Amino acid sequence: MVVFAETTKKKIQFIIFYVEVCAESKTTYLAIRKVSFIVFFMFLYVLWVSKLQISNVLLQIYNILDIKNILKSFLIVNFVLIQNDKKNRTKMKRIFFVLTAAMVIFSSCSKSEVSSPIQPSPQKQNEQKTVEEKGETNKNDNKQATKTSVELPKATTLLHIKNNKVSSQNYNVQYQVASNLPLKKGVQYDISITLKASAPASISYSVGNWYPDNFSATIEATEEMKEYTTSFTAVVDGGFVLFQTGSFVGDIWIESVKITHKGSGKIVPLTADEKREVLSNVMDSWIAGMMDATDGYVKAWDVVNEALSGGDGDGDGIYDLQSYKNNNNADPTNVSSGVFYWQVYMGDLEYVRTAVASARKHFKGDPKDLKLFINDYNLESNWDNNGKLKSLIKWIKKWESDGITKIDGIGTQMHITCYEDANIQKSMEEHITNMFTLMVETGKLVRVSELDMGYKRGNDQWNGKNLGTSDLTAAEHQKMADFYEFILNEYFRIVPKAQQYGFCQWCLTDAPGPLGSGWRGGEPVGIWTQNFAQRKTVYKGFAQGLAGRELSESVNQLGDLKTYIDRDKHGDFKFSGALDVNEFHENRNGISDIVAKNFDEIVAGNAMKYASCVNGGGVMNFSRVKQFVLDAKAKNLSIFGHTLAWHSQQQPGYLLGLMSDKEVEDPSGEKVDVVDNYVIYDKLSTDNMWHSNYLDQANNVDYILEIVKK
Repeated sequence: MVVFAETTKKKIQFIIFYVEVCAESKTTYLAIRKVSFIVFFMFLYVLWVSKLQISNVLLQIYNILDIKNILKSFLIVNFVLIQNDKKNRTKMKRIFFVLTAAMVIFSSCSKSEVSSPIQPSPQKQNEQKTVEEKGETNKNDNKQATKTSVELPKATTLLHIKNNKVSSQNYNVQYQVASNLPLKKGVQYDISITLKASAPASISYSVGNWYPDNFSATIEATEEMKEYTTSFTAVVDGGFVLFQTGSFVGDIWIESVKITHKGSGKIVPLTADEKREVLSNVMDSWIAGMMDATDGYVKAWDVVNEALSGGDGDGDGIYDLQSYKNNNNADPTNVSSGVFYWQVYMGDLEYVRTAVASARKHFKGDPKDLKLFINDYNLESNWDNNGKLKSLIKWIKKWESDGITKIDGIGTQMHITCYEDANIQKSMEEHITNMFTLMVETGKLVRVSELDMGYKRGNDQWNGKNLGTSDLTAAEHQKMADFYEFILNEYFRIVPKAQQYGFCQWCLTDAPGPLGSGWRGGEPVGIWTQNFAQRKTVYKGFAQGLAGRELSESVNQLGDLKTYIDRDKHGDFKFSGALDVNEFHENRNGISDIVAKNFDEIVAGNAMKYASCVNGGGVMNFSRVKQFVLDAKAKNLSIFGHTLAWHSQQQPGYLLGLMSDKEVEDPSGEKVDVVDNYVIYDKLSTDNMWHSNYLDQANNVDYILEIVKK
């Protein structure tokens, strides 16, 4: 289009030059007058159309063709014609005035704008508090990748914000007016927000993620409903539009939020190979970041966690990998679940192989020291005769069949129950023995990775009564201690010294809360009572299991647990404890001192998982991980890394956004305004819109967030 315009401009300029040169010759001007009038009236028609539609495309033509100078040239020509053609002088004067009017109209067209740009002014972001991002998302009425020629729906409602008083901080009253944005980092966009206020107001907003990963600007709102537009370059992929209005007293009504960019508007879905490549790169970057943060100090990892489902859906004789389908046909777009099955898009084989390859590539220490485990639960299952473990062993052979992938060990979680019923208990013990036997046969390292234990009365394995800590009798406490001792004894009896990696106790203390809450809330899962108030009976069960012999001392007379490990017999066996890294850093209830005395190694319960280190915009932050490493070094404790690849505690909104449909170039190179995100509030509820507590009516009636009729 530009080439055509430039060529046309040159042709017109040549005609004008010819007219201007020949205008003084009476014999010549009569011949060219008809042509010049035809050209002139063609531009008058374009002028008329452009003034009525105020089309950006026509205004660009106006600038490219330099119509202003063309009109000037015709004015000069016709002024000469007026002087030389006395017979038609009256007609030529009329044309002269029409040309003059045309210049005025075109000049006004060239200065008109669709909307007024906002001059962004930085917020005082250094004063902003850290905000914990909620899982709930605003399911906007999005129209993604829509050309502006498509008519967008009109709003019949408004988002209403009422501030009855000034807050101490502007950020106290903040709310997301649009979320799940399909933004791509580094791309330039226009954001248009239509709103009004009950009085002139400076409204601060940001686009992107939490500070500092966003673009920020200010709208100088008036009492008239207007559209305010500004350009910005996306700082991160995805994100949301956040308003902060705590410093304003009065009402704000928001009609719509629209984000556009210049593009072809031609959208095609990513191919399966493209999706696999995108996720492979994301996984590699994530693992590289974690390995850099731990700097070679963490030498053993759950490289893949909980890969297998509990059933064989395709009938091939082994359990399938986890997926949306075998998770009750879970909705992949339910981003609040925190679930994202990498393997669905990367493939059952490449998912694990990519994680293993990235871990080995980016590990900062001696490659020989790195140990990578596949970790899973229900490997001790009696209901399918260790069927899940048998399937996992076959999957490991598949993953390693490329001759490159190497998995060093298997982790069995063992979130188990001690049963009152002797038959059920005997069956569980038999399948634990069988589990260790099968694991040893693989030649891999064997690790008990997340051991904790509850207690159930009755003779029904599935529907018996789970007991709380306070419900247990002394005999039941002792039975649990005996079961822990049995597990340790079987491990040391069956697993050769060269394959013994270690044991990790997942719950150091009994779980807080009522039964059924949180992770095994209220159950007697710990070695200590809550807050490490005292040792429990199971403490002695651990001590005797680690020692491999009976101990005569009472629970409170016993020494620290790790001192009972026979290092000559068990070599590098590591006794580990899982914990909260913040509690460990702050030494709450003396946890860091207790752990250092009793354990060789520690595991972060959550801090090293993907969603703990990567926010909703894909920005990685390993500050807690780095501090955890420093704290572990200070206590001379090693760290077992948990976990590099998993389907839970992910950022599905961000990851799905990376695989969204892509825009391809138009062969002609044409660019149009493409609507990436369009939000009106007709079908939305403020219950699904993230907002600060100041806007919760139960907590504060001075600030109101609601949707009202227009």
